[in-house]
This record gives sequence, C-alpha cells and structure tokens, in this order.
Amino acid sequence: MSRHLRAEGLAFRQVANEIRFQIACELLENTNMALSQIATVLRYSEPSAFTRAFRRWSEQTPSAWRANHPHVRKTRQLRRSLRSDRPNEFA
Repeated sequence: MSRHLRAEGLAFRQVANEIRFQIACELLENTNMALSQIATVLRYSEPSAFTRAFRRWSEQTPSAWRANHPHVRKTRQLRRSLRSDRPNEFA
C-alpha cells in the first residue's frame, strides 16, 4: 500500500488525517456526541489532542466548527421532537 500511495504522491498519515477530518466533521455536524467521545472514536489519546489536530485542519476549534454547521443536527432534533409529540395512533 505504501508503494501505491507514494506513486500517487501521498503518504499514509496524510490520507489517514484527511479521513479523520471527514469523520470528525460528520460527527460534529450530525450528532450531539461530546468532543471527548469523538476524540475516542477517532482514536486520539485525549480530547486536547483531537482539538489541536482539528484546529490544524480547519483553523478553528471543533466547538466553533460545530456552532457554524448546525443545520442537519437541528433538523434531526426537530424531527425527533415532532415524533414524540404525535398521539399514539394504536392506543
């Protein structure tokens, strides 16, 4: 694999970090997971290491990024609350 990546001008660490960033963005935007949970999922030793890496990738903290990308997460929360407000049709 390393040989194939080198042929494409890539390094394993570079590809792994790009994928970690994509997963982090998905989790931040589409879930309410705590930053510590996201750090664990992405296999960081501690949340501060995740925060430093995320800041390197996006030039902002994970919390700031999440605040600027709330659309999908809020839509899902709204759908959940609407479902819980419905009367039980089978009662």
